[in-house]
Amino acid sequence: MQIEYIKTEIVRLIKDTLNMPILVIDTEKPIARPAIKVDILPYLVSATCSGGRETSLDIDIYYYAKNNENYLEECYSVAQKLALKFTNGFLVKDIFLIPDDDISFDFNNNAMSCQFTVSYHESLQEDGEFMENLIFNGEEFLNGN
Repeated sequence: MQIEYIKTEIVRLIKDTLNMPILVIDTEKPIARPAIKVDILPYLVSATCSGGRETSLDIDIYYYAKNNENYLEECYSVAQKLALKFTNGFLVKDIFLIPDDDISFDFNNNAMSCQFTVSYHESLQEDGEFMENLIFNGEEFLNGN
């Protein structure tokens, strides 16, 4: 599964829940608040014994509060809504993703960060021929003979 599919679904869920702008790129310019930014970082991709691939993603959601003075109450409200939205998981294409562990929140500098990890397994497509029908250097090897 492409990470962009996961990000698109997370952004859609946030828009449905909070109804506010989602920042698409990093910018040095001041941003219109309130705003949300979503980062997804693959931090572990490993092969599995069954010929598949296990992928773990670090999901970071940043909320930039509208109120610079008393931002904590605003951030607490957003944190509660995000926790309710993502705690029980979400569907992307045909894979249901559930946070691996806790969803954590941090509040500072007039902003809030929400962090959690999801993992999923993908089967890799076979693109070779079966060993039972192997042809090597023009010679056919059947069942190891």
